[in-house]
Amino acid sequence: CSRPVVTETEGGWRISCVVRNTGKLAGKEAVQLYVAAPGKKLAKPARELKAFTKTRLLQPGESQEVLFHLDSYALASYDESRSAWVTESGSYQAMVGASSRDPKAKAVFKVEAEKEFATGDLLRPNEKISIIR
Repeated sequence: CSRPVVTETEGGWRISCVVRNTGKLAGKEAVQLYVAAPGKKLAKPARELKAFTKTRLLQPGESQEVLFHLDSYALASYDESRSAWVTESGSYQAMVGASSRDPKAKAVFKVEAEKEFATGDLLRPNEKISIIR
């Protein structure tokens, strides 16, 4: 996969890269998009799978552009202290490859402002819960 190109769009980000068949036989490739978050306030894994796709059958030397779309909600983590999903501001790293162990291409993109997605009272802790047996 070529180096990903990250473009900010209305409501999110478009991540594209070109996959080329460098082998001697025709084949398909599963292309995975992983994201590493800044993890300033919320504990985050080193990388999270956010999207994946499969190329069409590519002949030797043939290439195909693959596209991924992310929005702020896709980058959010649950913050128990606020009972809300939160997308932290900061630098995120997009990593594209055939597996999490060996991402072939990386690019950095920024989330300028933190965004909070309220969950309502459904997930809010309730101290009046009693267990009925």
